[in-house]
Amino acid sequence: MPNHGICYHPISRTLGQQHPLIGDALERIMHRLMILISFVARELLRTG
Repeated sequence: MPNHGICYHPISRTLGQQHPLIGDALERIMHRLMILISFVARELLRTG
């Protein structure tokens, strides 16, 4: 799974330094959210 660099937020980075597992999970969640948001936005633009 390619990393697009979207999910590098300061919060997840600082968390990742303290708790690697939490940071990794946060990165994955943020990545999924970004994909979902872009998908929904594309659908809305196409239909509306």
